[in-house]
Amino acid sequence: MEELYKSWKHSSKIFNISENGKKTYGEFFTDLKKSREHLKKAFTLKQLFVLEASNDYQTYVKFVSCLLEKHCVFMSATYQFIDPDFRTLLENETQSSFIYIPADKNFNDVTNTSETNNPIILQALKDKLSPFLVRTSGTSGNKFKFICHSAEAFVRKYHQIQNHFHTTMAFSPADTIAGIETLMEAITHQNTLVSDKEKMTPLKVSELIEKEQIDYFQTTPSFLNLMLISKAFNQEKMKNLKKIAYGSEPALSSSLLAIKETLSHLEFKHTYGMSEIGILSTVTDQNDPARFKFNQAINDFKIEDGALLIKTETRMLGYLNYVNQAPGWFKTGDAAELDSDGYIKILGRTDDLINLAGRKFYPYEVEDLLIRIEGAEDISVTAEKNALIGNVIIAKFLLGAEYDEQDFRERLKIFCETQLPSFMCPHKILVTREPFITSRFKKDRKI
Repeated sequence: MEELYKSWKHSSKIFNISENGKKTYGEFFTDLKKSREHLKKAFTLKQLFVLEASNDYQTYVKFVSCLLEKHCVFMSATYQFIDPDFRTLLENETQSSFIYIPADKNFNDVTNTSETNNPIILQALKDKLSPFLVRTSGTSGNKFKFICHSAEAFVRKYHQIQNHFHTTMAFSPADTIAGIETLMEAITHQNTLVSDKEKMTPLKVSELIEKEQIDYFQTTPSFLNLMLISKAFNQEKMKNLKKIAYGSEPALSSSLLAIKETLSHLEFKHTYGMSEIGILSTVTDQNDPARFKFNQAINDFKIEDGALLIKTETRMLGYLNYVNQAPGWFKTGDAAELDSDGYIKILGRTDDLINLAGRKFYPYEVEDLLIRIEGAEDISVTAEKNALIGNVIIAKFLLGAEYDEQDFRERLKIFCETQLPSFMCPHKILVTREPFITSRFKKDRKI
């Protein structure tokens, strides 16, 4: 990590553009040097800090670099996660107390806290690694899972990967693996990171892309679809945008190809990643952008019984509060199919599999067909347990404002009767005019 910081010393490249103006890597290095001198006295080995993930990336990177230098452990968290349950669980699982640093905290206000005694963290420090934690929601009954990573593994990865942009946007918050990776990729290659304190909306993103000449934008398929619905894509305003990356949920090719009708010059990048393994290097099929290949010079994969397994250097060091898998292949829990050309398509989570009287399929397979109906701007397919047939299929549609609901339902019925296998036809149809996405800009599948 130290070599990375030193490379910024005389750099005139822009590090960050925010509402506070622009700052070069050289200017930032000078600020960082002053901050580190003070923080050397405030931080000691094995301490645990939780940083508020804000859009003030200059202050955030100063804290992170100082913590890594002192081999302190840190994690990022948005303010809504700093609740009593979070604090209790984090302190129990790390076997230590921690200090929470709000985004507006002054460096002079940092005080000491106790050292961690967690065995995974202690082993990382013994191996002279710079550990950091990521919080993720679990499906195993735990409200939170805490994941320990090595910062060095991510920096090595980005030195192996060819840089593919000059200016990008801090879209995902820094308490997610996507946000952390965006930041680490930018600072490793001395790219420009554009940040903004306002909430990200299709209009805001469009304005930033035009104003700051952003050439690389990483987001989710659901947010891209929201931009498409909002008519936020514009060839003239986005002429500098060269590549859009997306991941974290299954992508529908029809929506992505509709974007390319407006931005014909655009290149798609279907990323694949998880909090446990980071974001992996991929190559995307530009004709069917829901398909991708892994860069097997860096990461290896295999599919067993329809489930994807990954082997990568950026695999986590371990969970702090959950049973860890054996070393080697990591079971992602994602369902995937591999075609004859070597491309992979993610179908969803393996536990999303619908069993209808012995017929098994994933919601994505139904969504990929039903989204083709005129007027359907988005779709979510889920299943409810049924004693007789196993599952009842529910399809929720986002209907375009100019379309009549009754007419849509009639056309949907005809489409299902003529274009869908009978066992895939929805039993219940819900129609809404409001987008259904979560605060993290993923599809909200709750009925």
